[in-house]
Amino acid sequence: MIGLMEPLLDYASLVIERSNVYLLALAILIYTLSLMISSLRWITASRLPHSLHNVVGGAESLLVGILVNNVLTFYNITGELARVGWASLRLRVESARLLVGALAERASELPIALIYLSLSTGTVLKLSVVSVALVDRLRDYMWGMARATRDLASSPPRLLLVLVLSLMIWILDTARIIVVASAFNVSLALTTALGLTVIHVASRFSPTPAGIGVLEGGFIGYMRLAGIPLGDATLIVLGERLVSTIIPSVIGALIVLHRGGISVLKAATRGVSLESSYGNG
Repeated sequence: MIGLMEPLLDYASLVIERSNVYLLALAILIYTLSLMISSLRWITASRLPHSLHNVVGGAESLLVGILVNNVLTFYNITGELARVGWASLRLRVESARLLVGALAERASELPIALIYLSLSTGTVLKLSVVSVALVDRLRDYMWGMARATRDLASSPPRLLLVLVLSLMIWILDTARIIVVASAFNVSLALTTALGLTVIHVASRFSPTPAGIGVLEGGFIGYMRLAGIPLGDATLIVLGERLVSTIIPSVIGALIVLHRGGISVLKAATRGVSLESSYGNG
């Protein structure tokens, strides 16, 4: 961990040196708010009480899941299972209920993604996102989302709240990207920011840890098509990586170490699978 911290600190120093540090701090605050709303959405979809304990525990589990997803691959599924297992231990709730909630909240993002796609520009982007959705490894995941959504639909008020929270999260993601760009004195058009948001979400399901290469290529290519110079586009990617990948991953690692280390993480994920949610909602 100590050996890893030095290059990360150098990376952070480079980004901070080239940016407006106050706007970068604002982007971090926006990310934090989005994380807490994501936790509330998960708690709601899992049919758990809206207590501070549950929301904070959910946020902690989300950070652990982000860490796992940014270290491993498997199209974001491993990170999902890690956060479910961690929350099950942290909140003392059966993992099947939490997994159904996690699948349902992901499904609630699909209509919002379609809205974003229709408002953004670029046929290549839209075809790329569709191709990601058709990846063979995601079929079971997509089927699980459909089953979980049907379960959540039995409670219309909860379904509506989950949809509203998902919309808030996407709006905050777009706002964060705009603020990160502003930190490097780049003004993004709204349609460009919407497209970048879709790319950011789609990169979670790429076959590389943290969407490495996919996010960078998608962001830079899309911004170049929008007329943004390569140097500015590169800085924006670096800033976004610091805010939404490096900082959450470091915090997630510290949480794992504080709670007992890798052995606890392995115990949390053991026995949690997509199949465990079927018929247990």
